Amino acid sequence: MKVSFKHDTLSWQPDDSPIKISTFKVDKALRGSVTMEVIIDTQKENGLYDAVLLQKIDDSSS
Repeated sequence: MKVSFKHDTLSWQPDDSPIKISTFKVDKALRGSVTMEVIIDTQKENGLYDAVLLQKIDDSSS
């Protein structure tokens, strides 16, 4: 399974941006708060119904 990251939206903000500063404070307190969206293209119809693939996805989250 290959995972690649495309965007870090906070990097688009200036360092003194209130949203960036607040997000870093919350991240430090909660050890993470930013959401992540993932698109998985199995390159086959109904590919996400594959039990082996689902297990690999589950294993990668721990």
